[in-house]
Amino acid sequence: MLRINIRRIIIFLSIVLLLFTSWTAYLITQLPKLPDRLSEFDLSLNTVIYSNDGRVIEEIGERTYIPLQQISPYFIDAVLAIEDKRFYDHNGIDKISLVKSIIDNVLNFSYVRGFSTITQQLAKNMFLTFSKTLLRKYQEVLLAVQFERRYTKNEILEAYCNQINYGGGALGVENAALMYFGKHASELDLAEAAILAAVPQSPVSLYENIDRPQRRQRLILKAMLDQGLITRSQYDQALEYRFRFRNLLDRNNVASHFINMVKREVSAELGADLVNYGGLKIYTTIDLSMQEKAVEAVEEGLMQLDSRLGKGDYRLADNEARKAFPQTALVSVDPRTGEVKALVGGRDTRGDFWNRAVRSKRSPGSSFKPLLYFSAFNDADYSGGSVKVDSQVTYSTPAGDWTPDNFDIEFQGPVILKYGFIRSINTIAAQLIHEITPEKVVENAGVLGLESELLPVLALSLGSEGVSVLDMTAPYSTIINGGVRNRPYFIKRIEDAAGNTLVNEYIHQPERVIDPTAAYQVVDLLQGTLDERGTGAAVRRLGFRLPAGAKTGTTNDYRDAWFAGGTPDNVTVVWIGYDSFIPMIDRNRIGISGGSGALPIWTYYMMKIEARLSGMEFEVPNTIEFRYFNIYSGEEADEKDPEGIRVAVRR
Repeated sequence: MLRINIRRIIIFLSIVLLLFTSWTAYLITQLPKLPDRLSEFDLSLNTVIYSNDGRVIEEIGERTYIPLQQISPYFIDAVLAIEDKRFYDHNGIDKISLVKSIIDNVLNFSYVRGFSTITQQLAKNMFLTFSKTLLRKYQEVLLAVQFERRYTKNEILEAYCNQINYGGGALGVENAALMYFGKHASELDLAEAAILAAVPQSPVSLYENIDRPQRRQRLILKAMLDQGLITRSQYDQALEYRFRFRNLLDRNNVASHFINMVKREVSAELGADLVNYGGLKIYTTIDLSMQEKAVEAVEEGLMQLDSRLGKGDYRLADNEARKAFPQTALVSVDPRTGEVKALVGGRDTRGDFWNRAVRSKRSPGSSFKPLLYFSAFNDADYSGGSVKVDSQVTYSTPAGDWTPDNFDIEFQGPVILKYGFIRSINTIAAQLIHEITPEKVVENAGVLGLESELLPVLALSLGSEGVSVLDMTAPYSTIINGGVRNRPYFIKRIEDAAGNTLVNEYIHQPERVIDPTAAYQVVDLLQGTLDERGTGAAVRRLGFRLPAGAKTGTTNDYRDAWFAGGTPDNVTVVWIGYDSFIPMIDRNRIGISGGSGALPIWTYYMMKIEARLSGMEFEVPNTIEFRYFNIYSGEEADEKDPEGIRVAVRR
């Protein structure tokens, strides 16, 4: 009986082996035909990013191919030491690494260790899809074996060095060396070579994040030391090396923050390999003309601010000195569609680094108040003509007593809500949130489109919770668009190299989320802010005349200054502040507010794009009527009364 079982097992295994061999033979026939020379092969299809009008704003995948002899030996040794130390000894498959990988993965019951050789990585990037399946992995193994039979080791290594992704849009070691260090690949020293060899594992620009590559660089240097490729003295010197990256302003692209945001989004959706090598066509919302105007406005406004702060010329400062200058972010959207038309994520618009418009969370100060006043109009029996007393108030909270101060310190006694808003009186806002409840305000903020997480605390009325500039455009857009929400988006669709649509779900349908009557009551307050009594009156003095509404925002410590608002067809939000969160105090010991720091940038931008705006008035719902109130007593007033103000109220 035992012999019969063994015989059956042998027959079964033989059949399985035959089927596997036949399947493998079939897969080999389906593998792509290899080129005669790797150096002549187009290693990837360029991914192209387009503006809103179809213009090319960036191509990803361009590289400068150089022979192995023109690559620093330090770099070659670093790559081999960390990626494939037995490269010259295997036939495309490192059997030792394969066995170790299987053992580690089995023992940990999960995928914790890979076994790809340089040959496998090159084969995958050149010919295969980027899906993580067993079939694709097996095809990669078969193709790697063919590579080793067809090409020399040096040809494979040369092609690998010329096609790998080094972050920030740099493909190939020559492009990476030029971008980061302003030198050719042949000129890389040991420390530079090791840091570049560290990037491909997680290809984020060194300008944006150097911490993780530096940790891996230390591993690479230790591996080189252990393998006898460098001396202890070289190892110690490389560890102490201070990197001097190429000046970011040498790279010329006014939309770099936007482009990097797009690449980050698409990489998260489809994978970085497909972005870098897949020949995608990415159609975006950006308007290059408006983007250029945004950059100009930021440069003009910050030059004036630098002068007030006693700073030198930012353009002449090195990368380290620039950390002492204030930073900025600007986002401009069309509230009728949600399309992001312009985005500036910092002063250096030509490099690849931190995008403050999206990734920074800063306190919005009083620019948050439109969301609070919407709650007052929508969920409580208030109008812009309702009266509250501007006086010192104290509320007990779990963190202790809270006593908000007004920006100008003084208390004015009874005032109507519209006046409290346009003068940005904090005590009025504190009373409103105490009555409405912070929980209700947080709920309404989400309805309006704010996606940042907010703590339901009383200080929220003064913008205590951190939000991004892009996120702040959403509630302003919903209010200005009459209560119809269009989520901000920046990618229209993505096509593959053959023109097939891969993603077409970024565009959201308009959704009415709030009562247009309550929305317009807030618009009325925003417009009042630009009147001569409002905190944004300087907008008109600087020359912007189109119908518009906005709100200033300043934190009590002058760490953040905002200006947010727009017209019926454009919403723009501007923030300024230091990355280090220190207060912005000028040479005369005066703090920089939203009205003095962010407002000029907003105004310059709006004036520069004025020809692109319709100039139309905000649409008034038929449920709204206008009445004049005395700003102090709240009583009906004559329109000629110097203490009177026009207020939009519900019929």
